Parts: sequence; structure tokens; C-alpha cells
Amino acid sequence: METWQIKSQHDLNKKLKDIGLSSVYLPTTININGVDQVYFAAIDSQNIGRIYKFNAFYDSGNFITDYSTEIVLDVGQPGTFDEHGVSPLSVVSLNGLIYLYYAGWQRHKSLRYYLFVGLAISEDGGKTFKRLKSTPVIDRSENFFQVRTGASILFDENKFKCWYAEQSGQYINKNGLITPTYNWSYMESANGVEWPSRGQIIFKTNKEIVGYGRAAIHKSGNKSLQAIISTRYSTGYQLEVITSVDGLRWSKPNKIEFSNSSAFKNSLIETSFAAFIGQDSNRIIFNGSDFGKRGIIYATKNTSY
Repeated sequence: METWQIKSQHDLNKKLKDIGLSSVYLPTTININGVDQVYFAAIDSQNIGRIYKFNAFYDSGNFITDYSTEIVLDVGQPGTFDEHGVSPLSVVSLNGLIYLYYAGWQRHKSLRYYLFVGLAISEDGGKTFKRLKSTPVIDRSENFFQVRTGASILFDENKFKCWYAEQSGQYINKNGLITPTYNWSYMESANGVEWPSRGQIIFKTNKEIVGYGRAAIHKSGNKSLQAIISTRYSTGYQLEVITSVDGLRWSKPNKIEFSNSSAFKNSLIETSFAAFIGQDSNRIIFNGSDFGKRGIIYATKNTSY
């Protein structure tokens, strides 16, 4: 068990509520020129998510948010893979461009959804984004026709590295809908656009674990990797810490416990997804239960911040 401390909770502000948004989830971060940009999805009354952004800053060690109502990326056109929602997954800064990898949601009457990865690019520092194309960059392939998503992407050693969720099977959920199970896999790309049709499995599902959500991955100067992965157990999601020296062999997951969770009304972490904030691995933000109906939570690994 790894112990963290919740520092603050940031409810949805009046601006978001006034335009009918009810949840903030999947915070995704990048530090550019010392400024932490936080991308997030917000859900409307039709349960459709769009991507928004704010710049985070600190006042006497406190994490400050200012949720924006300006849409960074809207849903796709009718019939496209992202017509029913978009959620941020990874942000990569390279050669003056910002690559925003996102999950595209498409509903289906017999399946709960299709989930694949799209790419939008910004040429103005993240102010505006344009889709590279209207189809996924990480798309369905043989045996993976419903889910290839949750991509955590780094540009490292002159290539794009991706850890992601890849369909492993299906089960019938309590509502009678076909629901996917998904392994956690790894693959690489030379340009960040063309990806293999399958990856190398790192963590497999089992009787207790039905899937792995988007992980936050931090690389330190000595090339070691630390990740906080959202593991989906049959009973709900759990944030867990894993480490690796090569990105392929990872340590056994170590569950995160929040030492002061009882002091916060939204301390439950079901359906939670974390992101590192700042330029180290000692601070995170994550959405709380019910896909962030009470907003984003800020936590630290120690009390030095």
C-alpha cells in the first residue's frame, strides 16, 4: 500500500453548471514552459463529453483551478467514431506542436460503446486544436473490434511509446449489455500517427480484474518509469502505482491509500483517473467517484508542497 494525502477538492464551478455540465473527469496534463495545462472532459445532460482546458497555478502551495467553459475539442460528425463523446488521454509537445490524443465514444444498441483513439493537433500552444483526420489513429483490428483506448503516450528515444487498453473479451453486465474486458498493452510508432494492429500484453485481465484504464506515466532523469494506473476490478476502480526500468516489465501494482480521505466528501475513487501535475511524480490530480461529479481532487505523496 502506498500512502498519499488529499490536499484539496475542486468542485465544478458555477460557469460549468450554468451551461449544463455535471461531471469533470479524466484530467490530462502537460507542463509547457513551466505552466501546467490541464485538459479534462466534462459531461452534459445527454451523457456526452467534450474536452476543455485550464492552466493550473499555485498560491502558497495550494493548487488553484479555474475551469473554462471554452470547448477545446467537440464531438465528431454523425457517423464518426467520436460522435457521442471525446475524452482526453495524453498530451505530447513536440517541435512546436501539441498532440492531443483522445478517446472517441460511439454508442451501439447491442454493445455499450466503441472506444478508439483519435488525434488532434495544436499549432498555437494549445489554444485551438484541429483533428488530424476523422478516423482513429489507433483503430479496431482483428480480435480488437470494440476497444483500443486509454492510451498513455510519451515521445521518448525518438519514437512514440504507447501503453493502452486492448480488448481481451466480453461479459454481460448487470443491465444485460455486452461489456468489454481489456488488457494493458504496449506498442510503438515512428510518427505518432501510424500504429501496429496489436500490442504486447503487459497486464492481463483475470477473474478479479476486468480492465485497465488510462495510466499517468512519468519518466525520471535516470530513465525509470513510474505510473499510476486505474485498475478496474469487478467491484470498481482502484488507483495503483507501478514502476518499470524499460516500459515492458512492470512491478506488481501497489494500491494507493489516502491518509485523510475521511475529511473529504468526495474521497471515494471509483471511476477515478489520475494525472501527474508539475514536473515530478509526487503530485497528482484525479477525478473522484461518479466520473467526477464533485470535480477534481489534488493530492501529494508527501507534505512538502
